[in-house]
Amino acid sequence: YGDNARAIYGLVKHICHKALMRRVVTPESPVVLLVADEVQNIIAESDWGFSSESRGYRAGSIYATQSINSLYAAYPNEAGRAAVDTLLGCLNTKMCCLPDHQTASWASGQLGKHWQPVFGGSGGSGGYDSPSDLIFGSKSTASANFSMQLIELLR
Repeated sequence: YGDNARAIYGLVKHICHKALMRRVVTPESPVVLLVADEVQNIIAESDWGFSSESRGYRAGSIYATQSINSLYAAYPNEAGRAAVDTLLGCLNTKMCCLPDHQTASWASGQLGKHWQPVFGGSGGSGGYDSPSDLIFGSKSTASANFSMQLIELLR
């Protein structure tokens, strides 16, 4: 159904957002979830505002997509990428099932980073520089090093 279906679905979603944000909320008000599969096909700028305010209206969204690249493709420039990151920041719970490399890197970056010690060293025989090395043994060399690296938690 292509573009026509996207337009109708987007309109229905927008009307639901507006209706939920106009309702009078009480402790007895039911929780409403809007569920969208392949959300990259119907994502709109109104989703940013709704996602950031929906908890106050006892509402929420469940968005499903194949990968973060699908969302970035819907908004292909740097401003679009920042907008997608903002939307994802408004969503409280994120699940990544069988992610591609970019999605896994994004998810790992969301969890944070930590410092990890890295130890290294080398050793070896220096060979014979003089006849006394044959009598007293060969020279040997050794070195050790230590550093700290900041790495992602899911590395």
